[in-house]
Amino acid sequence: MLRMPIVEALLRSFRPKDLSKVKIIGVQHILETIHGMFQLLYKYGLKPQNISLLGKCYSTCTEVFNEMKQEGIDVSLRSFAYDSHLPFDDLFKNEVQKFLNLKILDISKDKYDLIIVLDDGGKCINFLSSKIDKNFPQIVALEQTSSGYHAIKNETLPFPVINVARSPIKLKYESPMIADAATERLCSSLVERNLTFTKALILGEG
Repeated sequence: MLRMPIVEALLRSFRPKDLSKVKIIGVQHILETIHGMFQLLYKYGLKPQNISLLGKCYSTCTEVFNEMKQEGIDVSLRSFAYDSHLPFDDLFKNEVQKFLNLKILDISKDKYDLIIVLDDGGKCINFLSSKIDKNFPQIVALEQTSSGYHAIKNETLPFPVINVARSPIKLKYESPMIADAATERLCSSLVERNLTFTKALILGEG
């Protein structure tokens, strides 16, 4: 299992109560880091089948997607959705709405004590805020990006949102750890495929 020092330290300091009736839903990069975080939470009662995720086509790792599915996590096949003739933001907004429309009935039931919304870009929070009424269970959301925070900061939302994007831990510690985890996964994938290379092109500015 992937080592996650910050998450492990937080769990040691703030041991969560039973998570068996907690639902996690949202938009996430389907990568080993998010999967590793969920696996650490299983020991506190979180159930794989209570996790529903939509990934983004450019960051969905097929290996991790398959591992999540085998484990029982509800990760949408639309995580791979792509259309070369549509702007990504328009396409993804539609995918988020389709995904959440399929999950609204489930999260509105009283079988959960708490709904945790994990968002990466604000689209999930924006859409859910228009669907929530007083009959829903308690909801709390986490926005993980600055762009997502700016997209929702002027909205009147029916549930609290924690701005993770500007937290000191994320800014100072998380990025190097993600880089290490991504490098390790890439190298192991290359070895499994017996691939070698002398040059690499890195795309993105994250």
